[in-house]
Amino acid sequence: MIEQDLKTYLETETQSTVYVFSKPLNQETPCITYQRISTEPLRNHSGRENLQKARFQINCLGKNFLEVKNLAGSVVNALDCYSGNFQ
Repeated sequence: MIEQDLKTYLETETQSTVYVFSKPLNQETPCITYQRISTEPLRNHSGRENLQKARFQINCLGKNFLEVKNLAGSVVNALDCYSGNFQ
């Protein structure tokens, strides 16, 4: 499932904890949260394909601006020009 693949990839690449939707109250920062915003089917001239385009929102949480900015940079570096498949 794409959500679990994304979570695992971000945890590995950023060395941060990743949560779906929101951070549990008792957990420490810095951390990352994410949620699927939309899913749209891909089409070609023959009609609908068996592929979908998913859009995610990724949030970086921290104790201060610098911590958030550094974590956001790690996320961008991990995902920018990513080549591979999330299932």
